[in-house]
Amino acid sequence: MALSYEVVKSALDTSSAQTGGKFVAFDTAYYVANYSVVRDARGVVIDDSLSGFSGDPLQHYVEQGAGKGYMPNAWFDPAFYRAQYSDTGTLSAADLI
Repeated sequence: MALSYEVVKSALDTSSAQTGGKFVAFDTAYYVANYSVVRDARGVVIDDSLSGFSGDPLQHYVEQGAGKGYMPNAWFDPAFYRAQYSDTGTLSAADLI
């Protein structure tokens, strides 16, 4: 079972506070820039669910984006991580951040 938005947000807020803001597992600017409108190689829109989403982009990631394989930032790829660490296979991508 995947963690809820509230649990993920609380854990990320705590981690950020403990590191003086240096730990940023979810990069809102990156996520919005890359996933507001997702297009395939031909330029056809395949997902624009974030463009109409009025909540916290982290909530969109936890509830929708992680399941679609979206990355939470430019440097962490949940699919690659899962391929390297088989014991994480039952976790959602949002649980990994």
